Amino acid sequence: TQNAETATFSFKAWDQTSGTASTNATPSYASTAIAGGTTAFSPNTATAWPGKLPTGSLWEKTQNDLKRDLQTAQHSSLLYEHPELMSWTDENGQQPIHLAVQNGNVHVLNQLLEAGAKVEVRDSHGYSPFLLACQESRSDARVLPQLAKAGANVHGTLPDGKGGLHLAVAASLEPKEQSRRIRTLIRLGLSPHVVDKQGKSPLDLSHEFKRPDLASLMESFTALQPCKERLSWLPVPARVLHQATL
Repeated sequence: TQNAETATFSFKAWDQTSGTASTNATPSYASTAIAGGTTAFSPNTATAWPGKLPTGSLWEKTQNDLKRDLQTAQHSSLLYEHPELMSWTDENGQQPIHLAVQNGNVHVLNQLLEAGAKVEVRDSHGYSPFLLACQESRSDARVLPQLAKAGANVHGTLPDGKGGLHLAVAASLEPKEQSRRIRTLIRLGLSPHVVDKQGKSPLDLSHEFKRPDLASLMESFTALQPCKERLSWLPVPARVLHQATL
């Protein structure tokens, strides 16, 4: 500078976050966890959020609307308009994919999977979406092959070593739905003989809960499966996935 003048300059910046640009001094929110494109420039300011929505009546309403969509909607316009919500985490460490699975919402689950939602995220208790689908009463056996096809680890376990078949046997489910889930899990490659950290298998649990019907189902249905369908699932053949929906 000359004569003690103050140097000034202006510049424009481009970011790589996704989200809606702020307008008219109204803040919008962008997720730092999701890569955006090269056209995410905003002439104003956006506040980044690291996976959890900020407090405030607007976002409380957004959370409530999202939870409603995840329960019953055929399609969530919120997730379409705000893809950053896919990585939103609630107070239980659950993301939208957990909640869609928990509610057996196969339509929004499919929307999430098509948009690239991660299938191996764990909540605060160590549940992946697949493990939740094995035991939740409001879930649906149809989401199990849906998640497997998307790359879910069907042999994943909770910290105590219980896998999907353990959870399905121990769950409080309507008998017909419980049988569907057990058959689906066996067709996806799970074995009723695998033990948890206490040394108990799904067969052991069925006897412990005085459910000889489930023990008989697992033993007879496992015996019917071709050997190649009982091999370790990495990955599940498309043929097995097709047969897994009963």
